[in-house]
Amino acid sequence: MATGLVDVSLTDFLDFAIRAGTPKLTKVAEVKRRGQYSPAADYWRPLREKIQELHESGSFDIKALEQFAGTYADPKKVERYSAAVRGYKRFLGRKAVSWLKPPYSVWTPSRLRVRINPEVGLRVAGSKYILKLYFKNERLSKYRVDLLTFLLRHQLSQSAPGAEFGVLDVANARLFPASQATTDLMPLLLGEAASFVAIWDGIGAL
Repeated sequence: MATGLVDVSLTDFLDFAIRAGTPKLTKVAEVKRRGQYSPAADYWRPLREKIQELHESGSFDIKALEQFAGTYADPKKVERYSAAVRGYKRFLGRKAVSWLKPPYSVWTPSRLRVRINPEVGLRVAGSKYILKLYFKNERLSKYRVDLLTFLLRHQLSQSAPGAEFGVLDVANARLFPASQATTDLMPLLLGEAASFVAIWDGIGAL
């Protein structure tokens, strides 16, 4: 019998959870084949870190973010980064915001180790927001938003009392706040975690 934790990002786990049938198998195989996380292979990491750096400096400068997006030799990356920056600019608008270090947690169901790591924490007009940034081109489904925001709130509410949790579709400048519905999604998430581990063990070494 296989033992040991299976480390996976929140994004990969949600990619798995929202799929049905054989695409679930494909996703687990992709994660297993990829191996350990490599910063060099993380397409959006530089932009995420630049956003964090500028907020943490205490004087967020959107022009500096725009300039950063245009520094790459790859025109496609410049285009996608610039679109994300334009969306983030629209999201911020004229709001007076200050940085709030977002909490971090690890959820460990059924031998799975899922990293819960929202990238941005902001204070806006006295309110606190803890946000996960979404950069993909694919439209955010309600199901994905519900699972993501439920996990954020479940894992981080004690570390950020009074905060509002959500996911920001960056390029489209659209904030999806945590649902106020009282449905407990944990049994569903635990089932998905158990399924991920069973498939992981079943496909063997790749």
